[in-house]
Amino acid sequence: MNAPPRRREGASSLLAWTRQRRFPAEFRILPPAVGPDTVAGPAHAATLPVAAPGPTAPAPPAPLVPDDLPDDVMAGLVTEIWRARNRVDGPGAEEDPPRAVRWVNRHLGAAADRLADAGIEVEGHDGLRFDVGMDLHVLAYQDDPDVVEETVVETIRPSVRRAGRVIQMGEVIVAVPETKET
Repeated sequence: MNAPPRRREGASSLLAWTRQRRFPAEFRILPPAVGPDTVAGPAHAATLPVAAPGPTAPAPPAPLVPDDLPDDVMAGLVTEIWRARNRVDGPGAEEDPPRAVRWVNRHLGAAADRLADAGIEVEGHDGLRFDVGMDLHVLAYQDDPDVVEETVVETIRPSVRRAGRVIQMGEVIVAVPETKET
């Protein structure tokens, strides 16, 4: 039994590379990666062109960088959250709940101040007059005879801005005036 003649590895890769050249760079199939877990490809694989992202290709999400916030801001923020949690779960919380709530409110306020100092702003929308052009995602509309214009009655997620840019769009529930049917 004679086996069919095999092409040399380099010639096959060269043909595949020339076939890929017919297409724009963003649509080309990259050669297999060569790493410690894979078998090395042809010698010229390192010289093959790498497809560049097209002008309309979205950028990949930035990796989470732990050094994003200054150390003193991060330490202060974590400390205030730890203090608030200690007030709720710690000794004496059950003896005087109103006092524990006041302390938790104080610590959470301090944590919010630390974030504001780092350029992170949080905005709730309860009670605001709602316009369609607002940068909010409406989860639900509900009829309410007590309102005269569309009003945000509940903020599910607040709007969050970092250095002036929106990093989280607010999600709200909007009350609309009841319409009278004639």
